Formats: sequence, C-alpha cells, structure tokens
Amino acid sequence: MNFKMMRTLFRTDLLIFVREPAAAFFTFAFPVLLLSILGEIFGRYPHQFTLDGTVIDTTYMSIFFPGFVAFIIANLSLQSAPIFLASQRTTGWFRMLQLLPLSLSWVIAVRVLMYFSIFVFSYAVMFVLARQIFDLRFFGQLLPFGLALLLCFASFGSIGFLLGGLFNSASTTQAVASIIFFLMYFTSGSAIPRDQFPDWLFRATELNPMTHVVDLLIAVWTGQAFDQLWVSALVVALVGVAGFVLTPLTFRWDAEG
Repeated sequence: MNFKMMRTLFRTDLLIFVREPAAAFFTFAFPVLLLSILGEIFGRYPHQFTLDGTVIDTTYMSIFFPGFVAFIIANLSLQSAPIFLASQRTTGWFRMLQLLPLSLSWVIAVRVLMYFSIFVFSYAVMFVLARQIFDLRFFGQLLPFGLALLLCFASFGSIGFLLGGLFNSASTTQAVASIIFFLMYFTSGSAIPRDQFPDWLFRATELNPMTHVVDLLIAVWTGQAFDQLWVSALVVALVGVAGFVLTPLTFRWDAEG
C-alpha cells in the first residue's frame, strides 16, 4: 500500500512540477537553448589538455560540457526546487501530505527521487544533443563520473531544500534563490571558462561552491588523477554535509512555522 501511495505521490508531484511554466522552461528548455547558443559560438573551437602525460587535441565542447551539467544541477537545486517547495508549503500542500499514512521521511524521499529523475532526463537530452551536433567525447571512466554526479546532486540538493524552507513566501524564496543561482553560475566557470577571468576574480571564485562542482565534473570527465580533484570533491562534500545538517533545523511544513 505504501509503495502504491508513493508512486501516486511521485506522479502527482511530477505533474504539478511540469505544469508550472517557469519551472518547466528553466529545467527543460533553457539548458538546451543555452547549450545550442554557446555550443555554436564556442563548441567547435580546438582545445588541448594533458592526460597521463599525453597532449590530447579535442574541442571546447568535449572539455567544458560538464559545465552545462553543473548548470542543470544548480538550476534544478537552487532555483526550481526551493521555489516549488515554498509554493507548496504556502498553498497547504505539505500540510495535506501530513495526513497521509506515510512518514515525512518517505515524502522527502519521493521528492528527491522526482528531482533526480528530472535531472537524469535533462542530462540525457543535453548529452544526446551535444553528441549529435558537437561531436562530444568522453575521456574519463563511467563509475567515477557517476559518483561525482551523485555527490554534486546530493550536495546542491541539500542546499535547495535548505533554501526552500527558510522563507514564508514563495516570492521571497524566488528572489533569493535567483540571486544566489545567477551569482554562482556566472562566476563558476560554467558560463565562461575561469581561465579568462582576471586574476582577482579567478581567486575570488574559489569561494563559490559551484566552481568546485564544475572543476570536479570536468576533472572526472577528462580522466584526471585523484590528486587533481580531491580538493573540489572535499568542498562539494562539505557543502552537502552543511546542507543536510541545517535543513532539519530550518525546514517548515507549513507557512506558520
């Protein structure tokens, strides 16, 4: 019975999410639009990197595609999820869920599974598009890259749940989440490679958690050794731990408290 109820809740949450025009556009359409535009501008430029002492000639897209993946993770976690959570809390949806014979932990698990399913779908669409149009190449190994994706998704997902419970109104949540997301995005190297930043900005962006998401994903995508990515992996993990610790202290299931 619980499994059937969880499946129904998953389908309902998913339908509510995709029927929200802003959430659907920025989650599904905007990443594809961004990939198409930036890919046409920079995607076919030649680029070199060193792997195991060998210089490999490839294209911009085959190196910086993980930046688009980081965009999907951040957009879903820092924009879509907090706004969706805040709007459902203010409309009383969460209060109604408390009447179900499901523990709140299972309700949260269903919500996390929904966001992860959306992420997998968005990533698959982006990967197929980049592969077909820009001749995308993968230089790493599937297991490390998959583990890095899970780490980044869990870390930023915890921050998304944290943001989704901080404020009473959905409009305040939307404003704060948008500011945080765009500030992180444009200074992380996901939109513009950080090697083109002035030195002071390059150093300052080391404080941006999304910078380490981009660096970590690029490192495992290009098959770099662990000693070249452990700092970014540690930072992403610590951000996730902070989010998981703080979320239960701040999250509210209704607008009153």
